[in-house]
Amino acid sequence: MKLFFKTVMNLLKNIPNLYIAENWGQLDLAQPPLTFPCVLVDLEQVNYIQQGCLRQEGEGDLVLTIADRMYGGLENITPEILQEREFILLDKIDAIHAILHGKAGGEMFSNLIRVKIQKQSRQDSIRAFIITYKFSYVDIISSIQYTHTKLSPLLSN
Repeated sequence: MKLFFKTVMNLLKNIPNLYIAENWGQLDLAQPPLTFPCVLVDLEQVNYIQQGCLRQEGEGDLVLTIADRMYGGLENITPEILQEREFILLDKIDAIHAILHGKAGGEMFSNLIRVKIQKQSRQDSIRAFIITYKFSYVDIISSIQYTHTKLSPLLSN
């Protein structure tokens, strides 16, 4: 899982002017310790099935919270230049999707597939969307490891 998380974080670094961090509840604080716009990364859940010999296949949810300050909202009377400022968050969502969708989170991981975008209801001046990507991977950490041994010449005949 560490490799997966690091790979996703490294892919997101390609988006300019975006603060990237693990989601540990920063947006729930009165003064979030982060810079806007931001993406907060979390692994929500992973379900496993057995494949035999202690090998497992996991299917999980990568959950991204993308947030930015709302400066005034969008109205039909909002000047064009201010509308563009309000649309920065949507531009970041598009950039994140372009970088992550269809990309593998590492050698043992499938491609990330976006399955949901949901607007987060908030009472403060933060606009946030939650995006969920599905992935699967094969976990062989606990599987039986076989070692190859050369037969002695006496046993090979």
